[in-house]
Amino acid sequence: MLSYRFADEKDVNLLISLRLDFLELIPTDELYYDLKEELKNYFEEKMHNESCVVMFAEDNAAIIGTGMLLFYDSVPSIKNKTGKSAHLTNLYVHESYRKQKIGTLILTKLVEFAREKECYSILLNASDDSKELFSRHGFKKVKSSMIYEVPNEKLAKDTSELYNANPM
Repeated sequence: MLSYRFADEKDVNLLISLRLDFLELIPTDELYYDLKEELKNYFEEKMHNESCVVMFAEDNAAIIGTGMLLFYDSVPSIKNKTGKSAHLTNLYVHESYRKQKIGTLILTKLVEFAREKECYSILLNASDDSKELFSRHGFKKVKSSMIYEVPNEKLAKDTSELYNANPM
């Protein structure tokens, strides 16, 4: 039986495991344990201060879909007087459950949550496979986007291959 729920602080270990699986990292990978600790700190902090919410779709307690909203404040503007915004990421439905409106329901619930939080906008990076879903629900393509990866000598290994292999 399908059910939907928001993750809570008791789900931190599950969120860590799902993220590591998504990145296809295993315990023998060089970055695995460092990233696992960073993810633990991240989810504990963000769940506690409510700057991150995760929606789960479950089938008999097995996670078959997820979606995450990250809340942030931008500089207030004429259009967004409060500066409240969100970033949607990690919307995923297991292959065997696709084309059953599960992704649509997760998306709808997250958009409603953002509306309740009085967010002006929700940004996302869409894969080619998901662009149609987001377009059907009112998301519009933005013409340009750029990123600068700030050099950081503390990082022991170049992680660009992770970003290129698994775009978010």
